[in-house]
Amino acid sequence: MKIITEIKKACCFNRFAFLVMSLGLIATFTACSSDNDSDIPVYSLKDVEGNYSGNMLTETAPSVNPQNYSFKEEQPQGATVTAEVKDNQIPETTLQKPTIVYSDVIIGVHGENFSMMFDKKEGGISSLKYNDYEYITRTPKVSFWRAMTDNDTGASEPYNLAQWYVAGKFAKYKTVSWLEQEDALKITFTYQAACIPTFEFTVTYTAHFDGKLGVSVNYAGVSGMSDMPILALDFKMKKQLCNFQYYGLGPDENYSDRCKGARLGLWKSTAKENLSGYLNPQECGNRTGVRTLSVHDDMQHGLTFQKASAPFEMNVLPYSAYELENAMHPDELPSVRYTWVRIAAKQMGVGGDDSWGAPVHEEYRIHADQPMKLEFVIMPLRS
Repeated sequence: MKIITEIKKACCFNRFAFLVMSLGLIATFTACSSDNDSDIPVYSLKDVEGNYSGNMLTETAPSVNPQNYSFKEEQPQGATVTAEVKDNQIPETTLQKPTIVYSDVIIGVHGENFSMMFDKKEGGISSLKYNDYEYITRTPKVSFWRAMTDNDTGASEPYNLAQWYVAGKFAKYKTVSWLEQEDALKITFTYQAACIPTFEFTVTYTAHFDGKLGVSVNYAGVSGMSDMPILALDFKMKKQLCNFQYYGLGPDENYSDRCKGARLGLWKSTAKENLSGYLNPQECGNRTGVRTLSVHDDMQHGLTFQKASAPFEMNVLPYSAYELENAMHPDELPSVRYTWVRIAAKQMGVGGDDSWGAPVHEEYRIHADQPMKLEFVIMPLRS
């Protein structure tokens, strides 16, 4: 009788354990199926803001003459997909303050295994080196324009949005200010848009003493302008840095109104492969919901662009938006000389519900009076 009683207890315990395990699996499945971004694993990121203290200095701008991670099969909804996410390489630096040089034209931050130079004449960072490899050689520029699509043309958007073309491309650099802190140097460049009504926007670089570079583009909004095509920062990089991989929605191009079929994952491509073969060159290759983007050459020398708060949109192409805009056919595009990396806070949708000419739906447009901020961190790619 005692033996039978013990057997019954064991059976009851096994059923209870099975029930607990089942509930655990259901909870796990529910979490994996959630659309909440907090449930999705992302790269860890240390606080890039810090507690600022120090003296603020301001200057007026000087006058100038005019590894393949592609998923091969569709994953069932709610399925858990695991992949190895490699950590970014942070230079082996000490917490020792780097050498900061203030000159008439350049502000330099030179630490162990990294060097940053900020140009007070050009209005931004003009050189970024990690381990003696120079990745940024031209000052990044804010852009409010995308190469008009066939849908845009059919909806008369080139006429409606034309002011945004010149607003960023011919913006006037006005002032620079800097604030030296305990663990970083914060430099802010102020620009005035070349449009009527005009407005100011700023680009702030935070040179962390551990070698990271924080970037923030701030747009306060303006009344009396048409909807904005995009708020982005364009990087003109060496053409050898033409390979990229990212953690975001993919694998194919997607936009705010064309992303429901995209999947969150690790994807890779090249600038050339990312250029769509349209008869008329136009906007293409965008990705949304990007947490991390790495751009590198064939020797794995490269940079990683990491979200600071919200995911960003991005594009990597052999041509700038303005070069695509200026070409009527592919044979009019110039020889490839650079890789253009575009990091965007937001881009309006592509529209075209009737295949050609239907405007972008209201919820996927960007109103000019809407304040926006683009924030991300740049660091060296792990070799």
